[in-house]
Amino acid sequence: MFTRTARAGLAVLATLGATVSALALAAGPASAKTAAECQITGMYPSGKIAVGPNGKEVTFRMDSNCPAGSKIAWYYIAQYPPNVPHSSTFPLYMFANYEVSTASHFQVQREGVFTLSSGLAGNELAGVPIEGGVTAFVDTGAPDHQDEEYLEGFSSNLTLLRATRITGFTADKSTVNSGEYITFSGNTQRANWETHKWRTFDSHGDSLQFRPEGSNRWTSLGTDVTTHQATVSGDYRMHYAGDDWSGSSVSKVVHVTVN
Repeated sequence: MFTRTARAGLAVLATLGATVSALALAAGPASAKTAAECQITGMYPSGKIAVGPNGKEVTFRMDSNCPAGSKIAWYYIAQYPPNVPHSSTFPLYMFANYEVSTASHFQVQREGVFTLSSGLAGNELAGVPIEGGVTAFVDTGAPDHQDEEYLEGFSSNLTLLRATRITGFTADKSTVNSGEYITFSGNTQRANWETHKWRTFDSHGDSLQFRPEGSNRWTSLGTDVTTHQATVSGDYRMHYAGDDWSGSSVSKVVHVTVN
């Protein structure tokens, strides 16, 4: 079945012109004798995903209203945005066989993972929505997928963000008297998809947060704040909310005791 669906997938892409806009038109005649009457109802992940310097493997999950036990072969198609340079090796599509383990979830049976990468686009791809979607059919084991029933396609936008991290977050004192000032330091870094390394950048938006002992709630002490007058014992951390091109991150927790 794997070889057959691979050839079938290429035929589907040729027919669709490898465009995501055609996914909604992928439904074909319901001619399979044992095909389930069902459709794709969701695709995950979608939205924004923070990607580190070396790319990230993502397992896509499909939800459907197909009955448990249905076998589904599906194709994921991703297309670079216009005017964004890219590598010809970027996976414009992938395919996999799924078996429905419950009435609403496809479980990976074969390949279902690919690495998101920036290709030749480098950092230019950050924050730019990538159109993507899936088309699928019920896998009945017939020798040609055209004899099987297509499911309704599902489309979504996926946006890659440059991942961030906060390293070396420390306080200059771990024990102070009430009213004494504490100075904090740390280093906010962002993934560089062109050098494949982390690079320090001026984030302009790091928020110093505090959580008193016995509480689960964090309170912001202000953005770009590096000193604080301590009055009660508790935990401190630095949080970066991210922006249109960068993912969010949070530092390790530092505890300060106030006498």
